[in-house]
Amino acid sequence: MKKWFLFTLALLLTLSMASGSAQIKEITGSLPNDGRTVMYTIVLPEENAESYNFVVMNHGHGGGREEGGGFARLANALAEGGYASIRMDFAGTNQSPDPFTQNVLSLMISDSNACLNYVLENYPVNEDKLAILGYSMGGRMTMAILNEKDNPYDAGIMLAGSLDTGTNMMNNFFSGKEARENYEKEANGEKGFVEFTTQYGQVQQLSKEWFAEMHASTPLEDIKFSLPMLVIYGNQDTSVPPEIAKLAAEKLTAAGSTVQTLEIPEANHGYGFYSDQPEVTNALQQGVVDFLNSTFAE
Repeated sequence: MKKWFLFTLALLLTLSMASGSAQIKEITGSLPNDGRTVMYTIVLPEENAESYNFVVMNHGHGGGREEGGGFARLANALAEGGYASIRMDFAGTNQSPDPFTQNVLSLMISDSNACLNYVLENYPVNEDKLAILGYSMGGRMTMAILNEKDNPYDAGIMLAGSLDTGTNMMNNFFSGKEARENYEKEANGEKGFVEFTTQYGQVQQLSKEWFAEMHASTPLEDIKFSLPMLVIYGNQDTSVPPEIAKLAAEKLTAAGSTVQTLEIPEANHGYGFYSDQPEVTNALQQGVVDFLNSTFAE
């Protein structure tokens, strides 16, 4: 891949697709952040709008900004509902030129915030109607972003949010505490990372920083924000079971957020992103748009 493609700040690809009476405009590009190159896709519901209601979309662990095509379809559904969006590749995923060893929570948070700042600086954003969506691991980092002082968001969406303690999540990810400890020991060795093959066949280089930051991650403790929130879960999800979503809804409500929950029947952790499940896909997309419409109603 040529350097001019990776490091340009210009918009690299623009596609317009008919969608009823509106035009969906897709813009792909890259931006630099702390020595990394963040590949992004912006989808606009129409050209020449006075202002855009924006959704920042954060993908799951290793998924990339397309998530098997599911994030692209969700972005188009948002555009059809009148919402612009930006989604990005975190380090080591999809088209990212950076190594997976930089795929750690703090750097993903930084890259997501950099994309938000890019949108705020270059597009007419309705800052009273700004939402953030986090899928799986993206939900974990989204909670951290919302807990930042003076975060700019007006609503949040947790899609199968990985919101239990980071230690518990890793124990499940590695199929047990003992296995996790062995992988972590190797990561803390001379190389500074361990190579791990996921259940989906992805080979990932998990750094010692990844382990350390995951141990420190406790998303449902000391929640500092109160916003309209949508918590989505699938009744067939075994990676992030419904119990975690229900606990998140309870904790968010206790912290002052107005919480809506959406259970999607027959949805596993893929939520139709990697499979042909139109009922699941439609329920997810409609649920997100309905939540935004009800939250941002004039």
